[in-house]
Amino acid sequence: MCHACSVECPAQVQVAKMMSELRGAYVAANGLSFKEWFVCRLDLWCNFASRFSPVTRNILHRPRFRWLLEKLAGIARNRRLPKISSQPFLRRAVRRGLTQWSRHSDPHFLPQDFAAHRSTEPTKLIENVQSAETIHSIESTQSIVSQTLEASRSLSSTKTITESISGISRSEPMTPSPRVAYFVDLFANYHDPSVAEALVAILKHHQIPVYVPANQTQSGNAAISCGALDLARYFVRRNVQTLVDAVRQGYTILASEPSAVLSLRQEYPMLLPDEEDVQLVANATQDACSFLRELHRQGQLRTDFQSIPLSIGYYQPCRLLALDEGVPDLDLLRLIPELKVKKLVAGCCGMASAYGLRTLHFRDSLRIGRNLASVLRDASFTWVATSCGTCRMQIEQISDKSSCHPLRILATAYGLQNDFKTPLIAAREKHAHPHFDQ
Repeated sequence: MCHACSVECPAQVQVAKMMSELRGAYVAANGLSFKEWFVCRLDLWCNFASRFSPVTRNILHRPRFRWLLEKLAGIARNRRLPKISSQPFLRRAVRRGLTQWSRHSDPHFLPQDFAAHRSTEPTKLIENVQSAETIHSIESTQSIVSQTLEASRSLSSTKTITESISGISRSEPMTPSPRVAYFVDLFANYHDPSVAEALVAILKHHQIPVYVPANQTQSGNAAISCGALDLARYFVRRNVQTLVDAVRQGYTILASEPSAVLSLRQEYPMLLPDEEDVQLVANATQDACSFLRELHRQGQLRTDFQSIPLSIGYYQPCRLLALDEGVPDLDLLRLIPELKVKKLVAGCCGMASAYGLRTLHFRDSLRIGRNLASVLRDASFTWVATSCGTCRMQIEQISDKSSCHPLRILATAYGLQNDFKTPLIAAREKHAHPHFDQ
């Protein structure tokens, strides 16, 4: 479900919720077909295909295999499928240590013995210093307390507090920088890991710690759309259990896919309304581009962009529209020098997550996307930026345009993904066939 109906409804009826509940009642009474189950568990297929990449890459686009896939799993044989990376992002994150709590990934980490001394209130500093086991005399305690109090009185709100405990000196900002836990979801993990790489690179460019929980799984929005609510609740519990500890440590949950943000924020509380941890995760979740735009509004976003002399189109996904946060990715793209961005107004693209994958809905999906196909005939641009992976699939299905996530263009402008700048600029001269990086 794209949730666009809930946004467009003048009576603000939660149509998506009603559809999910009705579909869930039907599945509870009649069961889930294998074709529907396959769409709900694309994570299992992608995991298998990535591990046997040389084989699956060769057969994935062969007519006979696509005919078999259509008959068994209901995936339309004429649907252009994205490649599956042999190195999913979560495996890369494990190798690079992004899945572990450590000093390297979290510059605000302090040993447990000194965690209490982070308080900036003088009275709390007195209590903490008096209770420290490393202080062996009243005279040394009074000396340290007096030094701390004298330093705290002379500090303004923008300066740092110097802690002197047991001969250890540490200078620390009163307002720590944000910390991020990245929820990757299916598309950025298996199909286009370069998007996840771009987000991590941008955050590190701003010295923002990034933590990638290793036990996360897909968001489950396909299961919700199909009415497999028991399976969806399994995804909810697993992801919430994986993310909630990071939230309690002060981390913000970021997702690069609007569908994942919508699931964590709106669909998860709908499925498990009485669980406090679900609401904690929902409240801490943000779209990655919205997070970066907020940094810009606070004057904390670096603007050391390289120029990109190119004209591109921008398409707003329905799920980003449903989040009611404007167009944060478009706002970020307009900060890049010499980059001309044209917003495409064409309604829904017709994919609606896994809806357009299935043979049953393939033609309807193309009909819904007719307006977008008409707009994409504009010859003034050859690249289209959109943050939804399935929208990019549809754009490349119905046009000869190349597509990419706005984070990739942003990372290129920062000089963090220079390998992507060449196809971007080359697109000015001739239309290149779209591809997803492996």
